[in-house]
Amino acid sequence: MPWEDASTAPFFDRASFLRRELSRKDLSPTPVPTTAAAIAADPLAPQVWQRVLNMLNTMDAVTRWREAHPDLAGTERDCVTMLVEDTKEALREGNTKIDFGRLLLGMKTVLLLVKRS
Repeated sequence: MPWEDASTAPFFDRASFLRRELSRKDLSPTPVPTTAAAIAADPLAPQVWQRVLNMLNTMDAVTRWREAHPDLAGTERDCVTMLVEDTKEALREGNTKIDFGRLLLGMKTVLLLVKRS
């Protein structure tokens, strides 16, 4: 947090800090599978993959990779695109069993708001 760094601490009002956990309903206007059974029943459903993409796109490692490879970011050679396509192919071929229910239902979205002084 900015107040943990001496160089930025004076610029932020720690008392105004707000943390809010968002529910699936807050994040998606369209219904998505919300139980492990529903997700497992159709792991190739577009809604499942959108949630996987949303999760992967927020990871620090992905951000750093894209900064290091700006020419590949957002293309078919993007690290997330390749991972998702390879995983879909493995699922289609029956070479893997991924518990998306456990992966996606355990994921939370948290909004952190910090006000400048």
